[in-house]
Amino acid sequence: MSLFPAFADQRKPDLAIYTPEIQQHTPDVDVQIVGNVTIPAKSKLPSFSFDATTVTAQLQDVRRAQASSERDVIDVYSSGEEEERRLRKMQRKRKKAEKRERKKERRANQRAPPQPPKTVKTDPAQQQPKIKFLEQSGLSAETAFCVADKPEKINFAFDATYWKDVSKIQRPPRWTLGPTRKNSQFSVPLERYFNAKVELEFMKKFSGVRIPRRTDVVPFGRNYLPFPEEELSVPAEEKIFDQSDPFRARTVQFNERLRENPTDLRLWLEFLNFQEDIIENAFTAGKSKDDGLSTRNGLIQRKIAIIERAIAENPADIDLKIRRLNFCEEVWEKDELAKEWRKLAFTYPNDPFVWKAYYEFQRSYFPLFQVTRTCKLFPKFISISRSMLEGTFQSHSPLPNHEHHLVLFIFLLVSFWMQSGHNEKATGLLQGLLEFNLRFPENLAANTPIKDALVFFEPFWDSGAPRFGSENARGWNNVMKTKDQSIPKNNLDNSVDSDENQLIKDSSSVMELWLKLERYRQNRFLLPFSGDDEPTDPERVVLFDDIESYLFRFPLDLQSSDYQDITFFMVIISLNVLRCPLPRCFSTRSCAWRTMLADMLENPWTTLFGNWSEAHANGALPDSFALPLLQPLANGWADSETLIVGIFEQSSQVLQGFQSSFLVACYLQFKLSKFISSPGSSKSAVAKDIRTTAKTLLKQPKNRNDLIIWEWYAFAEGVLEDSPLASSKILELILTSTIPDKSPSQTLLLARLVRFYVMNSLGLLNGSKLQDASLRTVALSVLVQFIENRQITFNITEELHGNRVLKARKAFEHLAAGCPPLSADPTGGLHALGSMRCNVAICWALFEYLSSGHENAVKTLSEFLTGCRNHPGSAFDVGYEKNLMDWEILTEFMVMLNQFHQKNGQLPSESVRDAIHYALLDFPDNPYLLTVFIKNELKAFVSGRIRAYFDRSVRDAATVIPWIFAVYAEYERKYCLWRNLNAAYDQKFSDEISLKTFRDTGISHKIRALFERAVTSEVGRHCPLLWRMYLKFECEEDNLARAEGIYYRAIQSCPWAKAVYMDAAACFPQRIPEIIDVMTEKELRVMVPFEEAQLLMSAKDEIKATEQDHSSSTFAGD
Repeated sequence: MSLFPAFADQRKPDLAIYTPEIQQHTPDVDVQIVGNVTIPAKSKLPSFSFDATTVTAQLQDVRRAQASSERDVIDVYSSGEEEERRLRKMQRKRKKAEKRERKKERRANQRAPPQPPKTVKTDPAQQQPKIKFLEQSGLSAETAFCVADKPEKINFAFDATYWKDVSKIQRPPRWTLGPTRKNSQFSVPLERYFNAKVELEFMKKFSGVRIPRRTDVVPFGRNYLPFPEEELSVPAEEKIFDQSDPFRARTVQFNERLRENPTDLRLWLEFLNFQEDIIENAFTAGKSKDDGLSTRNGLIQRKIAIIERAIAENPADIDLKIRRLNFCEEVWEKDELAKEWRKLAFTYPNDPFVWKAYYEFQRSYFPLFQVTRTCKLFPKFISISRSMLEGTFQSHSPLPNHEHHLVLFIFLLVSFWMQSGHNEKATGLLQGLLEFNLRFPENLAANTPIKDALVFFEPFWDSGAPRFGSENARGWNNVMKTKDQSIPKNNLDNSVDSDENQLIKDSSSVMELWLKLERYRQNRFLLPFSGDDEPTDPERVVLFDDIESYLFRFPLDLQSSDYQDITFFMVIISLNVLRCPLPRCFSTRSCAWRTMLADMLENPWTTLFGNWSEAHANGALPDSFALPLLQPLANGWADSETLIVGIFEQSSQVLQGFQSSFLVACYLQFKLSKFISSPGSSKSAVAKDIRTTAKTLLKQPKNRNDLIIWEWYAFAEGVLEDSPLASSKILELILTSTIPDKSPSQTLLLARLVRFYVMNSLGLLNGSKLQDASLRTVALSVLVQFIENRQITFNITEELHGNRVLKARKAFEHLAAGCPPLSADPTGGLHALGSMRCNVAICWALFEYLSSGHENAVKTLSEFLTGCRNHPGSAFDVGYEKNLMDWEILTEFMVMLNQFHQKNGQLPSESVRDAIHYALLDFPDNPYLLTVFIKNELKAFVSGRIRAYFDRSVRDAATVIPWIFAVYAEYERKYCLWRNLNAAYDQKFSDEISLKTFRDTGISHKIRALFERAVTSEVGRHCPLLWRMYLKFECEEDNLARAEGIYYRAIQSCPWAKAVYMDAAACFPQRIPEIIDVMTEKELRVMVPFEEAQLLMSAKDEIKATEQDHSSSTFAGD
């Protein structure tokens, strides 16, 4: 009988089929009736070792199951006689088989020769062991083994050489399980490759490639489909691709180039970016989104496959491995992803770029993000860096300029705490780092171990003395020297009850009250709490244990140049974290600037438009939409000004030389930014304060002859008076009183003063047209006197002769050739001023422009720019960083010069546009160049060139700056259109309907598409500013449903940014309890619990009700 009815028709003895003869002798078979079929419940193999009489007595009559149309009749029982007969028959067969075996053995023994009997060794000492070591065999290592030349073919059936692997060789079943009886192994015949249907499908799939038919090859007489006759004329060696599918042609070209140059990393990255074009083409071609190639998941899978192939060809490249893990965030499980990141950080413990990428993953991956979990990453890297710098880390050595990378990495933690709402902890760590490095006690040796130095630092921190940047801060070194116990406490005025009471009175609901109180406390409390009273919020107290594991110090001499450079670097980053508007201190292509960009974008308008470049040029347009677009997104604190001023004053006392002078200049610019942002009624008071501060600084003995401070004071006067003439007067006074000196430092500073005087007097800085032609003669005379090393005078009585001009040109060539190398430039680690070579090159270009014309000036600048492009180096290398800064300064000056010549000469707009275009190719993240480009293109009211440029530039964008300016350009175009319509309506050129239907234009859809592309890009998906701008845009468009979806996507990409949660709370007040729960779960700082707001609101209602009852009772009594 068959256990499976489908096998009943195949009656073979090797199958489990119970025939009537076998079933007669089957003992102990239980029967179960299912429907009309009787089957055995437990199947057993036939056994013949039993008593036939017992079986006969137990068997019953045969019961026959009713046969159906689909099943055979199954016999369950047989009679006892048949069973006995079958047993006798099988016994006879067994005897015959045994007889045949004995005959075979006798014949084999007769043919084989006699052999001696085997002797068995009984002595255990003489028995050979089964295992022998190589040393016991007496063979050498070269001859002890043999190599099998023939491969084992069975190995192809295994995945690896692991002994537990199971072979993949499997025979397919010859039938299918189930009720069908038909043998279905070949029920669906396989179509061979020469089948007509298969060939047609193959031709459709590869229709882009035309392969000519060869006449000398016959396909063994089989039938085949020939190619069309018109394609036979194509040469065999030429590959022609279908013009309708250019993407496949480019894919083939990429594959060929990558096979030839597998180590070309730039080519691999281009191939990755090309996949985006394929997906866009799939959408435009009308393919379904369900298609695997046109979905985002399919795109990521393709990119992962490509990058894994690239890693196989370039296993030592770290950037490819980081990109692979970034792509895998959307397809891997969180545990597997975290394990791979830990493995990568363990493999490269000395690479700061790997640790930075690991930090960005921990910060931005929503399923694993928590503040404490992310903070655990920093002590590991700091501990490893300490060991490497001290020489105790044996397996790896630090990379060049590891100190600068370590400073940047630890200030990433300060920025992270700031953005997540932990203001006091971030400020405490910032003050601790500056105090621990800039005010190290002199009685302690410079090479004192950090653990021992922390023992002395802990009592100072716990004493409550004012720390670095605070008012009346004496410093750790002075406290250690004097051991004065009467330390003035920094008792801050934390009484904010009056302000909060006013907020409670002005609030009408619990949601509104919570939002107001949270924003007020977030902007009010910056410094750690220090005082005798207990704070209402214990999070405001920063203990020494909270920052101990993050403190470090470099074992350098306090007077060395390396110590001055590294401490100046720390001060600049600290000011940047506090949102202080600074001049550009690094090139936009440098690692430092891109790392500091996240903090810069917390105050976007000041960074991108209100911040001056090295040339004192203000990039903001006179009538621009940048201010209303970006100013509401700025984050600041009430106590930040006091802390910033304290850092400026105290750090300038410690630093020396150019670094100290530049910090004073940054302080003046900080005051100027306050003047620009202040309302009109208070501008006069701010201007008076700036003049008083500048004069006080210049009266100090060390600053009286400081040309850097005088330069910034002259610039400040021009801004305060809103006239270039005020700056020119001060610059003339400085130049006439300066005695020339041939030292490199004096030549550098004098060259800066001369070029700024010439640019300011001609109008290059503000882009105005030259009003007085005599100014050209004065400017040329100043440049000639500078290169002749004379004391500059402005009493010009005679014209310059040609001989003198030629000598000046030769002198410029000699001075430019004699400039010191960039690594030995007198500015040291200060890059913002430009090198001596850069300043001399600009003076030379101005001289050529005034003496020979625009063409020679451009030629001179091009020679210097060519030298800058070919300069090698690595990140934080002094020569390399200075070269990048010089390159960017010269590029900006080239654009200024072309614009000036267009207004005062006959330069066509096409040449200016080309100059800006080539400048943006070198520096696509430069805010000044992007602003000039947008301003120049908007004059023509043609948006095609702007959109075409940004469509190209955002594909290879290294930062989020091109995306922000692409959005800004569309906003600016929309604002210009609205302004023109409004002006036309005022002059009766347009009706009111056109203004009401202004939103129906396609600009809003273009802005939305740009935002969508930006937040899904590699550089923009983790940018809080872009998400906040997108959320604000949808709220302005009254599309709250879409805005709510954007909020949920934003917290998935930027879970650490508290500003995103606060913007969402303002847009969706009904979601505030849910938003607070998410912030609490992710350990973001919530300063006002929702229950506190409810209690304050209920108390307000009770007071209001009591007052109403009292007034009503008073009225009734009257």
